[in-house]
Amino acid sequence: MNILPIDSSNINFKTCARRYSPKNIKQQGIFGESIIRTSTNIFREDIDWLEFTDFIVHHFLPKANVNIHSLACSDGSEPYSLAICFLKKIPKTGLNKYLPIEASDIDSEMIKTAKSGRLNLADFELDYYDNSKFIMRDFFKQQSDALVIDNDKLGINPTHSYEPISELKKSVKFHVGDMLGELNNLKDEGNSVIMCRNVFPYLSKTYSDNILQTLDNKLKSGSIVVTGSFDERADIINRMLSFNFFNPINGSPNIFQKK
Repeated sequence: MNILPIDSSNINFKTCARRYSPKNIKQQGIFGESIIRTSTNIFREDIDWLEFTDFIVHHFLPKANVNIHSLACSDGSEPYSLAICFLKKIPKTGLNKYLPIEASDIDSEMIKTAKSGRLNLADFELDYYDNSKFIMRDFFKQQSDALVIDNDKLGINPTHSYEPISELKKSVKFHVGDMLGELNNLKDEGNSVIMCRNVFPYLSKTYSDNILQTLDNKLKSGSIVVTGSFDERADIINRMLSFNFFNPINGSPNIFQKK
């Protein structure tokens, strides 16, 4: 497993990935008595993805393009979730306004996994969405050989390796990067969507405060930040509202707009 050494770029992280269990406590952050990698999945249930996609389309209607960044993207499940919504709802001629999504994570093993063009999915994940709004098998093809990830302890059986169709692969670009570094390089004209979901409890208070301050400094009026329900453990809603953000959608407390 490629674990980044402790340095100024990642000492604030406890680490961030899919459902894989940890090793090398001294090299990556500590959570209790061990390091962990956080859980995520396709269409994580703490956001209405279709409603959110509709909101982005209408909110940024006057803009020529929308820059979408998925920070702490893990194996790519969440940027793929949003990309699927755009592929289903937007005509091909209009997709260039929103895609590709720029996705980054400090965990090089997860980015290597994401760049492999594979995703490990449990049967129940695909069956669940086949029976709801999304036809997952329109976008993923099961592979005969498994995707092997170092120290993988997903814990859900049966789990299979799936390959996104070519159109979906092209919709997300992956690279290694820490959250603050990505935000410091951000160029915004009030046309950005920043997804940093369900990661704040795994960051130091100082580092997460720096992230919030940088979001406030970098984003112009109208740009959007999306967090997750797990972030509420870090009091992220009140902390976001204490900066120049507000909730633009009733009933969606984890979607914030820059004033």
